Amino acid sequence: MTRLTRSVRRETSAVVQGRELMVELSRYSITIRQKGRREGYTVPLEAAYMLGARLKRRELDAEKRKGKVK
Repeated sequence: MTRLTRSVRRETSAVVQGRELMVELSRYSITIRQKGRREGYTVPLEAAYMLGARLKRRELDAEKRKGKVK
């Protein structure tokens, strides 16, 4: 895979409050904002990874509990 050496901006298909989301991926963070807006949210990539891991853990725990109930 190619290393990220400069920021890359992309328009996504995701829509929030009627506006598409724009994503900027830089070496150490990701910035998400609504198209046409200046304000966005920047998250370090480590934090995004940890959030993904937590969500997956919750999903697995819910499946585990669901299996025990039956």
